[in-house]
Amino acid sequence: PTSLPYGGGNVNLQWNTSNVDSVSINNGVGAVAEDGSKTVNVTNTITYILTAKKAGFADATCPVKITVGTPTPDPISCDDNVTFSALPGVLPVGGGDVKLTWNTSKVSVVKLDGVAVSLSGDKTVNVTQGTTFTLTATGDSSTTGNTVSCPVKVTVADPGPISCENNVTFKADDYSLPRGGGNVTLTWTTVGIDAINIPGVASNNLNDSEVVRVTNDRTYTLEATANGKTISCPIRIDVASGGGGGSSSPKCDLDISDDKIKAGETITLEWNTSKATDVKITDNHGNVLLDSDDKDDLDGEMKIKPTKDTEYTLEASKGTRNRDCEVEVEVENTVTVLETRSQEPRVAGISLTQVPYTGFEAGPALTAIFYALLTIWGLFVAYVAVIRRKTLGGVSLAGAHDHVDFTDASVEASNVAESSVAEGYVYESTIPQNLPTAQPLDTVVGYDAYVEKKTMTK
Repeated sequence: PTSLPYGGGNVNLQWNTSNVDSVSINNGVGAVAEDGSKTVNVTNTITYILTAKKAGFADATCPVKITVGTPTPDPISCDDNVTFSALPGVLPVGGGDVKLTWNTSKVSVVKLDGVAVSLSGDKTVNVTQGTTFTLTATGDSSTTGNTVSCPVKVTVADPGPISCENNVTFKADDYSLPRGGGNVTLTWTTVGIDAINIPGVASNNLNDSEVVRVTNDRTYTLEATANGKTISCPIRIDVASGGGGGSSSPKCDLDISDDKIKAGETITLEWNTSKATDVKITDNHGNVLLDSDDKDDLDGEMKIKPTKDTEYTLEASKGTRNRDCEVEVEVENTVTVLETRSQEPRVAGISLTQVPYTGFEAGPALTAIFYALLTIWGLFVAYVAVIRRKTLGGVSLAGAHDHVDFTDASVEASNVAESSVAEGYVYESTIPQNLPTAQPLDTVVGYDAYVEKKTMTK
């Protein structure tokens, strides 16, 4: 063929001549037969010229042009020309910030959700619910100029089923009105709710308050909707009725977050009352946790850290009428003694039966030491009471000290000296000067006063 697509291909050259001496073709083909054909590979547009020669004549030239087509532009794609990401791609309940990042090639225009942005860049956005972001790119002149849309999805964790306890706070500033009624302020706040409706209340704001007129017993219900599901959260307001302005007895409800905890943990007491004007919370240890006639305290909650088993009592009262609500918590004590303290006794004496058993275990080592000390003490007492005194229960122990002569404490030093000369070596003890003398030995307090003499043979 004389025309090839982009990239080229094979071409078959054919020729016939007459009355010639030689024939040749340029572009590397060279000399050829007078008639023939040759296949050549063509990659670019080229002109082949066949030259025929004969002596005495001018050369004959026969050209043929082969055209190769230009390249066709490729379209751009999200995979080849656009990189678009969102980090993080998954968010916890409630959402958070997400960073969008994009890079492009062979494009002329880039838009993020319909708004023009730079060809490459990033942007941080806050996401509260599942969202799909779309980056749109248009190819430049080196491409077919087509436009592509590249999406990226960000997921927010499902908050789970909604409830009045977790998603709605709905209360009134007064739940018990006198006969004839009065004005009541309703207040509500919501979390994770898409829309609310309170029949009989004008406002539909997710967080708001409104004053309503109540003349009869009335229940207001807040209807909250989220993720296509609707829940109802009611509150009741009572109006006194009957002659003489009397009213029904107050009511109460007391809840505890956990009825069995470990020492050091915290619990929450939550209460609400109706038809009450005063509220009091006490425990069985004599403590008053709350005693109030403030309307804001008729319903509420408090956090407590009990240290032992405790029973809590809520007393809701109105005039002479009252109602009690009770809850209990069991505290598991796991106390380790790290230090002991000593304290001087505050009484002159105390009997063993007055000392409560503490549960303290000495252990084998301390027990052994105790009995060793007790044995030593017993031996010491025996030595003092028996051996040094040489009597047991008033009976003299004969032979306890051989060759020992006892003299009265009144013996004079001169007599002792004479005895020393007569018998040889004499060992004497010094007689305390302040002890009484010339008295029977058994009347002396403390150690006996005596002079001990021993005779040794020279």
